[in-house]
Amino acid sequence: MKVIVFGSSGKVGRGLVRALRDSKEYDIFTPKRGEIDLRNVKDTSYYVNKVLPNVVINAAGTTTDKDSIETNLTESQKSNAIISHNLFIVMKQFHSSIYIEIGSASIYQNFEKQNVSELDFNKIFCYYPKFIYARNKAQQSIRIFKAANDGEKMYNLIVPNVVYTDKSAETYPGLFNRVSSSVLESIRTKSTFSLDPWINGNMVRQFIHSYDVGKSCAKIIKSKLKPGIVHIPNLPKMSINQFVQDHLHSLDQQINLQLAGNFNQTPFLVSTHSEVIDIDFSYNSKNIAKELLVQ
Repeated sequence: MKVIVFGSSGKVGRGLVRALRDSKEYDIFTPKRGEIDLRNVKDTSYYVNKVLPNVVINAAGTTTDKDSIETNLTESQKSNAIISHNLFIVMKQFHSSIYIEIGSASIYQNFEKQNVSELDFNKIFCYYPKFIYARNKAQQSIRIFKAANDGEKMYNLIVPNVVYTDKSAETYPGLFNRVSSSVLESIRTKSTFSLDPWINGNMVRQFIHSYDVGKSCAKIIKSKLKPGIVHIPNLPKMSINQFVQDHLHSLDQQINLQLAGNFNQTPFLVSTHSEVIDIDFSYNSKNIAKELLVQ
């Protein structure tokens, strides 16, 4: 089975490809930027028609620096919206092929104490009128949702914060990287541990390792899930406090983390309007913390 992974060199794509390769069931194509310009629909169409894949997975685009996305609309459109739209147009020509778009759970978070679902995209646009990243991700979901209802084999795999750990790579998301750096620096200098004021030590975040994103894609390929939006239930949840303590336990260190507040982020919505997919997670908070320490 031939699988194209666009964005294979990114922090989501690398772990995703590793999981697919470990299964030894797929002939994987990982084109780089020099081989194809995904911002050009003709270039995109030419490559896909040359390979004639059974599956296409899109993990391409800018995901790590949301601040620059917000301040540079043109670049955001090129790196996210246009790439996604071009692949959608091209894949509509391949009715027998599976198309998986990596989506963001951030657009389904709690909105003024009211969860939003796949039927409430207008609320997302109203809530974040200038939040380009969320709007782009919502537009991806809308396209997939409508096309799936029309019979296309398209899936929008919704994932929360993605973590990638590798000795030769940075970690994602940047929040965990900053926590790791701050903890180690405080130990090295024997100073007080501190983080940016907006980070609350008790905030609970869901996360998934990029390797497990790949396992989820494999599950979609093998299963007979109804096309559309796919959520991953039972995702591990971890507070900043827990993450820090896991670091310190690995270092055999002790430190008192003093951060004000008692805020817990509302878990992401798992909607009844879409499919849910269960996987056996390969990573949990403790072994992720340990892997980050070897950076």
